[in-house]
Amino acid sequence: MKKQLLSLCGALALSIPVAFAGETTLTSAQGLAIRGLHAGHTFAVTLRQSANTAENGVEVTIDERLKPYLKVTLQKGILYLGFDDLPHELQNADKWCRPAIAEVTLSCIDRLTASGLASITPVGTFSGAATAIKTSDASKIGPITIQVTGTDATEATVSGMSRIENLTLKNARAVEASASGSSNLKLDCDAIRSLRIVASGMSSATVAGSAETVTSKASGGSHLNLEKLKAEKVSCETSGMSSITCYSTSSLDVSSSGGSSVRYRSGGVLRTNFSTSGMSYVAKIE
Repeated sequence: MKKQLLSLCGALALSIPVAFAGETTLTSAQGLAIRGLHAGHTFAVTLRQSANTAENGVEVTIDERLKPYLKVTLQKGILYLGFDDLPHELQNADKWCRPAIAEVTLSCIDRLTASGLASITPVGTFSGAATAIKTSDASKIGPITIQVTGTDATEATVSGMSRIENLTLKNARAVEASASGSSNLKLDCDAIRSLRIVASGMSSATVAGSAETVTSKASGGSHLNLEKLKAEKVSCETSGMSSITCYSTSSLDVSSSGGSSVRYRSGGVLRTNFSTSGMSYVAKIE
């Protein structure tokens, strides 16, 4: 058993407290500096932050039949939660005696990602470099507020049918955001230098706050709602049946084609440059 747990969980030590029949609870990475998290498969994670490294760690509660396939590793400060090579009879979570849940306490958020059907529910306040906040497949993160301590741009990415709910970035320098598939992103960022955001497929993103420059691109049937993001300089590129709504106070550059559209609010006299083709159009929001 010792050999099995070591091989599945890297070099992390595991302890097993008392659990109800049919389930098992394991703790790991206790007292180790955790700077980020990736949750996969169907894990439902409750996330907290503590400046006291001694309080860092993870407590996992799962169906005891899943224990041989549990993957809990800490790589370069990032904690990974998931399962490896589940047999066919255990792949259906509806047949487990209980869902896979985890309680994670970390020291800061440098990276936060989710995949599969995983969900991350943050509790309390958070800070960190926040270089990447990502979801894929049908996973979700949020709501969460992060006091950004790094100088690099924050990458906020959603894909598949995933979503990031109400991500608030405080003190961020710049944001690189993308949405694809049927995903959804809700973002709030005040006084950032720049936002670059791309949407494709049937995805959507809503961004609020303020920025110096915004570069946006939408294609397919996607939609970018930037109406509550007050920016000095805005550029929009739309194609297909996509749409962008935005808010500019100084200049607005638009290139639209197909059946796409750009609708804008004005915070004063704008310098405008509009290029449209096909059935596309540009309209001011009165």
